[in-house]
Amino acid sequence: MDSDKLLEEIDKRVEEERQAYRGPHCCMTMHYELLSEGSLLVYNAQWCEYGIKLHKPENTYLLMYYCTDCGTKLPDSLKNIWFETLHENYSIIDPINKDKKLIPQKFLTDEWWNPDKTFNVYQGNQEVSRNIKIKGNITHCCSALNYELLDKNSILMYSPKYREYNIKLPNFSGGAAMDYCVFCGQQFPLSVRCEWFDILREEYCLESPCEEDKKKVPKEFLVDEWWKKRGL
Repeated sequence: MDSDKLLEEIDKRVEEERQAYRGPHCCMTMHYELLSEGSLLVYNAQWCEYGIKLHKPENTYLLMYYCTDCGTKLPDSLKNIWFETLHENYSIIDPINKDKKLIPQKFLTDEWWNPDKTFNVYQGNQEVSRNIKIKGNITHCCSALNYELLDKNSILMYSPKYREYNIKLPNFSGGAAMDYCVFCGQQFPLSVRCEWFDILREEYCLESPCEEDKKKVPKEFLVDEWWKKRGL
């Protein structure tokens, strides 16, 4: 079997596995991302929350409402219900600090809300309603993402010249690509990174626009002007 056929066969098997996936999370990509040692994502079973890890402070995360890989609506956080239940049923006022040792063991995991382990986050890749009303001067898919990207300390970033949405990587200038918005579930447009390099090479003879030929790159290619002008 030649390399092309081998790759085709591997892609076919991966797609079959992806289609057959039935939890415990929304998709196979999320599943293996959470299992990886250096994962950028986190699942907090205690509150049934999915998040993107923040670089600082440690053990904190940006709450996700939709999966960045498949666009599935993630379950609502149970954090407030957790606090309310401890207060009403156990008279615990401050479970995060001074009353921490009084918390029943089951409330430290998902046992308190999922005792039989029957709940499954998997939603069969159902189509999610995305009737998000955008008001005002919104540059991106929703106001939540718009405001998040305005924050210089955000874990999320947008590259106008490549039309890419990414999660920042620690100690690295690049990022991990996102296919869907974490706030509204809208699918992002395709990246134009390859077109960026192709056009600079074919129309401007720039073989190394990120290194040796960096100073020769026209200004329109440093922002989103080039792909908007070409209707990409």
